[in-house]
Amino acid sequence: MMLLRLIAQGVSDLARTPLTVATTVLSLTVVVFLGASFVLVLFNLDRNLKAAQGEVVFQMYWRSDTQKEIVFQQWTTIGDIPGVISLETITPQEAIEKLQKRFHFEDNISIDGILPYTALVYVRIPETDPRTWMQAMYDRLMALPGVEQVRYDPLRVDLAASWFAWSKRLLLPVALVLLSLVALASGVAVRATVAAKQEEIEILSLVGASPAYIRIPLMVGAAFQGLGSSSLAMLSLYGVYSYLTPMIQGSLLVLTFLPESIIVISITTVTIFTTIGSCFSFRNL
Repeated sequence: MMLLRLIAQGVSDLARTPLTVATTVLSLTVVVFLGASFVLVLFNLDRNLKAAQGEVVFQMYWRSDTQKEIVFQQWTTIGDIPGVISLETITPQEAIEKLQKRFHFEDNISIDGILPYTALVYVRIPETDPRTWMQAMYDRLMALPGVEQVRYDPLRVDLAASWFAWSKRLLLPVALVLLSLVALASGVAVRATVAAKQEEIEILSLVGASPAYIRIPLMVGAAFQGLGSSSLAMLSLYGVYSYLTPMIQGSLLVLTFLPESIIVISITTVTIFTTIGSCFSFRNL
């Protein structure tokens, strides 16, 4: 019962110093907003680079004597393979028509035994062991009946694997360091609210109030300020994201908002550090 009363007191105390609380909340919101904005940029940069670097094309050629029914059936099967993004197919007749349009000749050409059935298979490389995955995909495509040759660019796979490795080594630590700096700044910022109550705290100490009686309302107030500020910052960031998204539609950049896990971690971290910051404001209690 006493604990609930102290928690309620910590919430009600925020209304006693509205200007100080508003200043603290505003400063916290700006700090969290700037930090989250940078994380959003890093997240989308990493996501778009992975999407661009992780796309590889297989060029498939069937033997010229392969029956078209078998080829058509295999085209349907290839499209259902996990990792395949899209499939572009070219029949011998379509190849002739493209040649006629390209070189502007109208003579009838027999395509029997000249041009093979071909396909371009666009795949998305996974981040886990991409080279092994590509070799397995290559073997799977080559094992199809009637397939004569399968080609892809190994350099493209090496570039994708290199970027996946650097992404794990560089971007994640940078994001964690940034989150830590934001959390520390939040813990320092909330101390201004606690400092405004220094005289009241000294009086309570003189009359014999226990440290828990003094600390709990301060911690609750700081926690509410951290929770409110970080939530407001995320809502503001989402508003900016919603405003910018229509402007870049149709471009090569695909903008995505932060995952729920990152949002929850950010809000929780800021709330915890603001609470800790209030505790360290009066260590001598």
